[in-house]
Amino acid sequence: MLLLSGGAHPAGEIGRELGWNMGGTPGVVIMYLLAVVSLAIFALGLRKRILFWKMGKPVGEGFGDWGRRLWILVRETLFQVQTRRRFLPGLFHTMIFYSFLMLFVATLCVMADMDLKHLGVHIFHGQFYLWISLLADLAGGTLLIGVLIAAVRRYVQKPDFLPQTKPVDTLVLAILAFLVLTGFLAEGARIQFHPSGDPWKAWTPIGAGFAYLLKGVSPTTGMGLHAATWWVHALGTFALIAMIPYTKFLHILSIPTNQFLSRLAPKGSLQRVDIEQLFDALGEGEDFVIGVGEGQHLTWKQRFDLSACIDCGRCDDACPARAAQQPLSPRSLVEDLRGLLEKAAASSKPQGGNGGSGEGGSGDDASPAGGPIMSAVGTVFEDTNFIWHCRSCHACQSICPAGIGHVDLLIELRRARVLMEGDLPTDA
Repeated sequence: MLLLSGGAHPAGEIGRELGWNMGGTPGVVIMYLLAVVSLAIFALGLRKRILFWKMGKPVGEGFGDWGRRLWILVRETLFQVQTRRRFLPGLFHTMIFYSFLMLFVATLCVMADMDLKHLGVHIFHGQFYLWISLLADLAGGTLLIGVLIAAVRRYVQKPDFLPQTKPVDTLVLAILAFLVLTGFLAEGARIQFHPSGDPWKAWTPIGAGFAYLLKGVSPTTGMGLHAATWWVHALGTFALIAMIPYTKFLHILSIPTNQFLSRLAPKGSLQRVDIEQLFDALGEGEDFVIGVGEGQHLTWKQRFDLSACIDCGRCDDACPARAAQQPLSPRSLVEDLRGLLEKAAASSKPQGGNGGSGEGGSGDDASPAGGPIMSAVGTVFEDTNFIWHCRSCHACQSICPAGIGHVDLLIELRRARVLMEGDLPTDA
């Protein structure tokens, strides 16, 4: 939606005057300074995430079969197959995803026309302009409807498996709705108050509807309203870009990546451990470790899994052990472990290397990669029997739109408990 404001295109050509009422050259300079700042904040956040992932050990298996992985990426990202397996969340996420994609394409078209005009690039005009304008307008309306459906589900329906709403959940929905509404208001003000009018306003019907609501406003006030709304909309867009690595918006990047890197082994298969091979590969000074008993035992891919989770609760809803009233929650497994590791990374002293080989502990002496997992206070791991309630059926993994390996992680936690600590449950 950013940069879609403008007036009638010069020389009577079908299009619009890009950058109208932005404040001239100073406005353009300010806009690009804000873009640089937002991208810098984004880069710092992404760097922090990458360092968190790099604290993990190398992955034992390679990532081959690129053709199959590419198809998984297209199927799950572009066609939203896994996401649409549940009707209502599939509906609103599909509406938001495709609308967001359309608005992004429209913004790229405007940016190309504005920034590359000195190279002779001029694409945002004629029939192409009309159709992009219409699709972007309808996409904005569809996105707003999708956000409303998501809000009703979260705040009114409140399904049992959906985790408790956090401020960040509200922020994500609020900023999307905010961007749509300010975009339409700026569009309506452009249509209503540009000196030349807009002879093609029928191609932006929702924007034209907002223009109708502004009919009683004076031209001077309307021009000020347009400029203010445009800049507020631009600031909101840059804020969204900046907050991607720090909020659930990270899933825009993490889920497609995690789907691309997902295990291709048959469903239900478990990773085998060759103990002799582990001994042979053991470096000087390294401790012999089987399974995952501490944060530093996780691979970088397991850490990436934790970041890809968006707490949708589908895994809990599909879990048969949970349905049988067992104290198991695949979602809490991921959420609590992620919180445990992030807390360790935030509270520990900076260390050399990738942080993946430190000793466990707490406070200032803690490894940034995380200390002991089992019995961690305030988490599901406080109950040491938690990991034994899983039936390894892979229902959680089969339904997860992020491609997270819940069962694989639970098995590794069990291996560490049994093979490193000799601790089995009584029934085993």
